[in-house]
Amino acid sequence: MIKEMTLILENKEIIKDVFQMILKAPEITKFALPGQFVNIDIGSKEHLLRRPISICQIKNDSLILIYKIVGKGTDILSMKKAGEYLDTLGPLGSEFPLVKNKKCLLIGGGLGVPPLSYLSEALLKNNNQVIPVLGFSKGNDVFGENLFKEPLLATIDGTKGFKGTVLDLIKAKKLDFDFIYTCGPVGMLKAIEDTYQEKVEGYISFEERMACGFGACYGCAVLTKFGTMVRVCKEGPVFPMGVIQYGEN
Repeated sequence: MIKEMTLILENKEIIKDVFQMILKAPEITKFALPGQFVNIDIGSKEHLLRRPISICQIKNDSLILIYKIVGKGTDILSMKKAGEYLDTLGPLGSEFPLVKNKKCLLIGGGLGVPPLSYLSEALLKNNNQVIPVLGFSKGNDVFGENLFKEPLLATIDGTKGFKGTVLDLIKAKKLDFDFIYTCGPVGMLKAIEDTYQEKVEGYISFEERMACGFGACYGCAVLTKFGTMVRVCKEGPVFPMGVIQYGEN
């Protein structure tokens, strides 16, 4: 874990309430792996907790991050300007283990889409075939298609792409694959595991509210199917399919 003062190169809105931030981070980028995240001090005396944001891409010595305004903290972050500095911790958490010579299905839902971009690049370099499937509630929610080559898109309301869930799309297209990586809402992760856990190997990136971001406070601990507790920020956020006990913590 590195503590670095990162320079904001860009912080722009890409769709309503969703922002792309580019941070010059020459030290953190040396060690960051797909699936990991950074924890950002937003510089507010009233909001002391850092904000965890998944790493979307790395370009040269810069981090590309995509986040959504969901409260006062991320609203403050959205108002930061190019040229300002942010106190940033990273890289944090576990990474996606990389396979070789596989046909990999990447399933992203909403804000679970960005971290799969960095993963996709790494998998392609490892001689894998990559099939990105992106899911959103509405057409107006869609972003990140440009982060992948030939992504398949599903929206619940059908206003863009396939009408239905990502699982509906996968079944309708009769997609053939032998490994799964997925990141997104808990309900989506559970549905994917319920459908494919006994058939295909894979990894999930689990979402949970975090406080410290590096395992000290146990505020993000969740229950596993083996009766143990794991910290999403430390042992996770990436876990093998079949580990997390959904709906209990």
